[in-house]
Parts: sequence; structure tokens; C-alpha cells
Amino acid sequence: MTNPVDSCVRIEAQAQGETLILPAMPGSKDCELTPARSWARVAVDCLEILEDLSELRIRFFYLLPQPPERYLATVSIRPLSLPAPTPQRAFRAPLHCAGFSQMTLAPDVAQRCCSPVSLAMTLLPKHPSLDVRALVDECQHPASGMYGVWPMTTAAAARRGRLMSIEACSSFDPLLRALASGTPVITSVRFGPGELRDAPLERTDGHLVVVIGIENNTVICHDPAAPDHNSVLRRYDATEFSRAWLAQRGATYFFADHEP
Repeated sequence: MTNPVDSCVRIEAQAQGETLILPAMPGSKDCELTPARSWARVAVDCLEILEDLSELRIRFFYLLPQPPERYLATVSIRPLSLPAPTPQRAFRAPLHCAGFSQMTLAPDVAQRCCSPVSLAMTLLPKHPSLDVRALVDECQHPASGMYGVWPMTTAAAARRGRLMSIEACSSFDPLLRALASGTPVITSVRFGPGELRDAPLERTDGHLVVVIGIENNTVICHDPAAPDHNSVLRRYDATEFSRAWLAQRGATYFFADHEP
């Protein structure tokens, strides 16, 4: 039986009599994208709708010799940009999660592997012998060479018994529920100079951090961009973190354990 997480998956979006095709992944070097339509454009791992549609159909194709025994497909929709919500005061004691700095890896990957390193931090408590560099290499998208293509990360997580869903959040509520269930959450953030105090990066157009707790107006994270393992733990102002995370896309990794 072919392992579903090692298969190729193609996703098609259909509207107004036209089809947009996201590239096959993982496991394929085919990264050809269809040209943007008037109503949407597609990147390697997301679809942006540009106008109101009366109907949108999403189709998943599993390119397998036989159907998978089990699989998870999620579709998460929200406005691309939102006013960042003011988080309510909340408390979730920090979860146990390993700290690991991507900057300690070899220079050829250190600046661009926040996604697999964030995943590694959630895996290390149950996989203490995990080879982080090998995981990083496993998550490299063969066509683009990037390490942050989300479906590659979900496949790597599934191989290690961790079911992973990428969703677009518009509030803190899903994050709080995940923390309450005992699982850390990986969030995608973007910010300019001075917009996220105490961050190891001055600015970023896209970076992943592991949220492990919330204390009133502070979001407790492991930030893989820290210069060393001992400085990975960070505490960010919740309002600033909300702007960095939820104002654009609100992309988030949620986890559940399963038997691979």
C-alpha cells in the first residue's frame, strides 16, 4: 500500500468556467502553475480569491495506484487582510516543547528553514534522537528549493505520527483551544521594524514560530530565528503578535497525534 503522505496530490479550483491548478506535491518536481485569472491567483501553497464569486469548487486528486485508506483534507477560508483582533485576557501555562535555533544549522539552510525547525521543536519531546537537519532536507520542495512549502511539512509530520492541518485563523480562539488540549501551535507571522518587540528578526515577510502558552497580554513562543538554543524562548506582546499573525492570512499549523 502506498503511503498517502508520500503520494502526489493535485488541487484544482474551479469558478466561472475556468480552472486554476495548484502544483502537485509532495513527491513531484512538477511546479508549473496556471496563469492567474481575473478572479484568483495561485502561489505554491495558497489560493487568493480576487473578487466575489457565486460558486467556487475545490477538487482534490490523489495520484495513487489505489485509493488511500485514510487521509485528511481541509479547506480554510478567510479574508486575506483583517483588522487584528484585540485578544482577550487569557492564561494557558506554557507547554513542554523543545527549543531549537535554526541559526545553529549550516549556512546553506539556516536563514530559510523556520517551518521544518518549528515542526522539529514540536516533535523532539517524543523523538529526542530526531535529526533536525535531516528533517529540514526532507521538507525541501524539489521544484522550488524552498523549505517553507506547507504540504511538505505536513507530510514530514505524518511520517512521524503527527497529524497536521494548516488553517487560516481570524481569532485567538482556535489557538487557545489547541493549547488547552495540550498541543503547541505553529503560527506564521509577518512584521516590520519595531512591530514585534524582542523578536530576533528585525522584519519578515513570513516566518514561523511555535506558540506554547499565553499569560494575560503575553504570547509565549519558541522562535527558531533566535541566535542559539538558549534564547529561543520569547514573550511577545499579545496585541503586537495579533497584528503580526492575524492581520494577514492568519496561517496556522494545528496538530494531533496518530499512529503512522
